[in-house]
Amino acid sequence: MTEKGYYEDPFRKEFDAKIIYKEQAGDRTIVRLDKTFFYPRSGGQPNDMGTMDGKPVIDVWMEGDDICHSVMGDLDRDEVTCSLDWDRRFDNMQQHTGQHILSQAIYRLLGADSESLHIGAESSSIDIQIENLGHDDIKAIEDMANAKIFEDLPIRSCYVESTSGLDLRKETSLQKNIRIVEIADFDKTPCGGTHLRSSGQVGMIKIVRAYKKGKYYRVEFICGRRCLEKMQEQGRVLQSLGNELMVPEGSIAERVLELVETSRILAKRNAELEADMFDLKAGSMIAEAPSYHGIKTIIRELDDPGLAQGISKALQDKERLFSALAFKTGKGATLILSSSRDSDIDVG
Repeated sequence: MTEKGYYEDPFRKEFDAKIIYKEQAGDRTIVRLDKTFFYPRSGGQPNDMGTMDGKPVIDVWMEGDDICHSVMGDLDRDEVTCSLDWDRRFDNMQQHTGQHILSQAIYRLLGADSESLHIGAESSSIDIQIENLGHDDIKAIEDMANAKIFEDLPIRSCYVESTSGLDLRKETSLQKNIRIVEIADFDKTPCGGTHLRSSGQVGMIKIVRAYKKGKYYRVEFICGRRCLEKMQEQGRVLQSLGNELMVPEGSIAERVLELVETSRILAKRNAELEADMFDLKAGSMIAEAPSYHGIKTIIRELDDPGLAQGISKALQDKERLFSALAFKTGKGATLILSSSRDSDIDVG
């Protein structure tokens, strides 16, 4: 059984441990240690990464009571020095602790439970069973969650043998040795993940997307440094747009709406001009076309597919007429047949 050091000290970045089992798996070594601070992938939280005697640790997972580490290369010592990818660990803790705060805010404001935590590389997500989630709901959730972050509430964990009498946000199927993570008097829930020391270390929570998925609403969110990176990215985009549109950032939305309306008007006018042009060209072709049994017959090859289609459509509204317009396409050609409604010619 591997001793889980990440519970007693989730802020430990380096440690020494003894190898109690190892086996080769191609170019990797599967290792079990007597004690580890590498968190295994579990409960929606990704596994830690780092190094073991300088060799990359690329995966960590549970097998029964043991924790397995997948290490690139071979290990020739029985006692190894390990180092965590701290940026990854701290980011995962920001997202996971942030999710607890977010889920409690959702529960208090909307009475909805959270399910299916997934901490992704760019954003994290939870599913909530609710009929509707509007902009006002999202703002209220964000406001409450961030208020609790700014209060810098202490976070602690403990083990209990029963959850009876505990005011938990969600229940657990475990019957004993249940780990409870508590954020002061705000949230208390069973959890096996690694967490921060206080809510203030989450930094900030932002819901970036919410959409219906089956009977659930999927809520995508970011916490901590991811919020800063998102704001920096959006700041670069807004500055670039502002410079291009020659307006301050606060006027970008108004200017874009003006451009969209101008584009709509120009597109409508362009369509009208195209229709007039097609009609004129159709009239010119009719004037030059020979008649067979009282029906004007137009046979032409054109270079522009759009022109051929537009003229063909315009010709349909004329009297006593048949047309065959062709244009080249890749390895072959396309033929457009059309006839006026009074020509009695069926072109299929």
